[in-house]
Amino acid sequence: MSSPVSTPSPDPAASPAGAADAPVAAAPVVAAPAAAARRKNGAERRLATRFPLNSSAELIRVPSSSRAAPIKVKVKDVSATGVGVMHSEPLPLGEKYVVKEPTISRRKSVLFTVVRADQVGENNYSIGLHDSHLMDKDYKVHSAAHAHIVAMAKLLVLALIMGGLFAVWTLI
Repeated sequence: MSSPVSTPSPDPAASPAGAADAPVAAAPVVAAPAAAARRKNGAERRLATRFPLNSSAELIRVPSSSRAAPIKVKVKDVSATGVGVMHSEPLPLGEKYVVKEPTISRRKSVLFTVVRADQVGENNYSIGLHDSHLMDKDYKVHSAAHAHIVAMAKLLVLALIMGGLFAVWTLI
C-alpha cells in the first residue's frame, strides 16, 4: 500500500530573505500545492515562530510493535506547534510518532503527526510534524528532578499523617 507524499519543493525558510526566486543548485524541483500555499504572497503562514535546532532524534511510530525500530532523523527546527526534520525517506502523511529528543521531550506532549513530506534533494526529505496534543493527560515525560520532588512530597505527607496519628495515640 502506498502512502501520499507531497511533490518536491524547496524549504522557503531555508533560503535567505529575497532568495526565493534564486535557482536551486540541485535537480529542478517542482513546488507542491502545500508549499505554494505557504509562500502565498511571499508571507509565511505559520502562526508559531520556528527556532533552528541542529540535533539528532528518533521517531517511534504509534502504535508500535515490539519489532519496530526507531527512525533516526535530523531535527532542523522546532516551534510551539511542531517539529521540522530531515530524513532519507518520506514518512506517510497522517502517521503518528513519538519524538525522542531531549529538548522536545521536555514538553508535555511528545506525540506528533506527519503533515508534510517534501523532497528537497536526492534521498533527502523535509518532513513536517505537527503536535497532536493527544497525549497531554495520559502520557507525560518528566525529568528525574521532577520525579524526586514528587517522591519527597509524598514522603512529607506520609510523615505528617504518621506524626498526627502518633500524637493522637499518645493522648489516649
